[in-house]
Amino acid sequence: MKLINQAKSEKAFIFYDQVVVSGASFLTNVFLARNLGALGYGKFATIGLIQMFFLSISMSFFSQIFQVVHPQLHTNRKKNYTASIITLQCFVMLAFLLLGLIIYGFSKLYFKQFSLLILATSITTPLLLIQDFLRRILITSQLIKKALLADIITNSLQMGLIYVAYFFNKLTIENSIYIIGLTFIPSILFSLNGLSLNSTTNFGLKFSWHTHKQKSFWLTLSAFLQWSSGYFFIVVAGWWIGASAMGALRLAQYIFGLLNILLQAIENYALPKAVLIENKITFFKVLLKKMLLIILPILAIMSFAATQVFHYAGGESYKGYEYVIYGLCIVYLLTTISYPIRIIIRSLHLNKEYFMGYLFSSIFSACTAFLLLKNFGLYGVLIGLAITQIITNSFWIISIKKILLKK
Repeated sequence: MKLINQAKSEKAFIFYDQVVVSGASFLTNVFLARNLGALGYGKFATIGLIQMFFLSISMSFFSQIFQVVHPQLHTNRKKNYTASIITLQCFVMLAFLLLGLIIYGFSKLYFKQFSLLILATSITTPLLLIQDFLRRILITSQLIKKALLADIITNSLQMGLIYVAYFFNKLTIENSIYIIGLTFIPSILFSLNGLSLNSTTNFGLKFSWHTHKQKSFWLTLSAFLQWSSGYFFIVVAGWWIGASAMGALRLAQYIFGLLNILLQAIENYALPKAVLIENKITFFKVLLKKMLLIILPILAIMSFAATQVFHYAGGESYKGYEYVIYGLCIVYLLTTISYPIRIIIRSLHLNKEYFMGYLFSSIFSACTAFLLLKNFGLYGVLIGLAITQIITNSFWIISIKKILLKK
């Protein structure tokens, strides 16, 4: 009976939802990596990194602030706040789409070989950003089952249509981007219907805009730096070593999709809880211990079976890149440690300190990327990713200690 109750708990459904999202992403990327080849998948992965950049910026202004503001509001104000912030997000996404179409128009004149990729990215990226935001709203609003259903709808369509395109020999980079982006539409519609929103008011719009503008400055800068510290080495690797190396590295990161499922699920659940808990240190210790007990065995298995896993996932075109798995095991161990630290930082509203941690790691990335890549190739990328995690975690720990000691 206890196991049945746990399987029906709030934690369990957050985990199920993250399994669907990260699991589908993992399967889709492995399928594309095998069928587009290392070079083609490297180009696809580059578009994915660009979309990740915009997603990071969008999250810093919208969903990350929503996750900590919404739980503190009175029940009567929550629905109005939710409707207002979704309206603001839609306005921003329309502006993004218009800008993308303008860039596409110029690309047809000056960068014709990239114009179709630019068009596909411009159309689908706003859909990704809106869908991700609505998903996080549903989870924060305790409508977790609806978030799960929305993600099942979208990801089932995504994987099904990608296979159909493959079956009819239509699986290109552009078609893959369109399929992944356009299948967000059913999820968006389902999520909006599930939220049962109030009408947007001028007061709600003003409150949402001022609140998010006030709290997002350091978070937005942090998002830019987080992306640059986490992906700068990868982008430079794609330019310096080639698209095939980019494809191999991104495939290896998707192989670790199971860890992303766990880490994201834990953050989505723990952050609203951490905001309301007074003893942050005890919360941090308990959370870190639980995370390590889950993650360490998985990393051990991944290390032991690295060669077999990489060959099965990517095929012959990725032969010789197995060492990337070993390096990412170390990186993900450091990433696991960083999650409880990041949750505490955000729950304490230490947005400036959050930014500074990424600033120091980004400076390191910018100063050492070319040197590490020139001398060590992909090994240099892995070394750089590990050191950026150490720099960020160290600064955050020092900042948390200073703030808690003052209290």
